[in-house]
Amino acid sequence: MISPGLAISAAAVYAAIYYLIARSALNDLASVDPDYYAYLGAQRGTSANNSTAIIEILFDTECPKPFYPVATRRKLSLARWLLWLSPIVLIAVVLAIIA
Repeated sequence: MISPGLAISAAAVYAAIYYLIARSALNDLASVDPDYYAYLGAQRGTSANNSTAIIEILFDTECPKPFYPVATRRKLSLARWLLWLSPIVLIAVVLAIIA
């Protein structure tokens, strides 16, 4: 069985990877699609608006747009998958703690 500390550490690493990929994709959008970036209300640097913008992007079925570079489209798709899989990670951590 996995120790609770290890499970929590793995979940923290998972969250950090998601965060870095999502923020990197948001930064890419600033140069690739400045109008959409402005529409989202995102800002350079750290801002609560950026977190809201990332969630909007990940739930936007029109994003990524076809003209985005392949690297940006891949980052957005990966961030979306990591977000959708996060409940499974959370359940696994809870099960590891209570087991």
